Amino acid sequence: MFLNKIIWTRSQDAWIRDESLLRKGLSGLYLHLPCVQVQFLQLSISLDLFSAHKNKELIMIFTSVNAVRSMIFSPYAHLLKKAKIFTFGFQTNLLLKTNGYQTNFFIQIYSAESMSIFLANMLDKSKVFILLPGPVERAFPMAEYFYLRGFVVKKLDCYQVVKKALDSQGHILTKKSVINIVDQLQGVICFASPSAVDGFIFSFSTFLKKIDSTLTCVTIGETTQYHCCKFFSKVYRAKEQTVPSMIEAASEILA
Repeated sequence: MFLNKIIWTRSQDAWIRDESLLRKGLSGLYLHLPCVQVQFLQLSISLDLFSAHKNKELIMIFTSVNAVRSMIFSPYAHLLKKAKIFTFGFQTNLLLKTNGYQTNFFIQIYSAESMSIFLANMLDKSKVFILLPGPVERAFPMAEYFYLRGFVVKKLDCYQVVKKALDSQGHILTKKSVINIVDQLQGVICFASPSAVDGFIFSFSTFLKKIDSTLTCVTIGETTQYHCCKFFSKVYRAKEQTVPSMIEAASEILA
């Protein structure tokens, strides 16, 4: 007999930090089932691009922790000091602040789409150049959104995401492994990104009807919540866009 537990789908890299938070925040069981794997890319930015817009204010918009990490450890980290930075999400903002960067953080914004709408109405398109660091595949097409509204904008691909369920060693689950895990999927499953949802569905779609009857979903952010609702019938969103808040929400459901 398998007991209810929290199924944690964040990446293996994130697990190094997340496990201690789970131990502190939970009295019950948890299972790490990473459904995404982040692969950082070598960044390349044309200096001619900045020369062409040297009279415009540089705006950088961050929507993920991984985009921040990529920029901080790249040859272009100096741009973070020059730019006016906008972000949402507590963890993304925290990483920027703890590394000494000034940010404009909007606690009331929960998605890239909402951020785009807000900034497009606030910024003067004739005076700014927008740089958008992020994943190759994005939940919302921010670059296209700003471009169609007359902004000078550059999409900067910092990393790509492998969206498949993995084992603890980072190997993609085999069909046999998936079958062995299915019966353990009881309780609450936590998703921190639409990519994690896709990774889970890719590997477990055959058993989705059964899984939906045994799992309740908790997500970070409205974009992930919306995406999760396409596949699951019981979906809740954490009060705040933080890992501890997601753990708290999952714990309350299990209690």
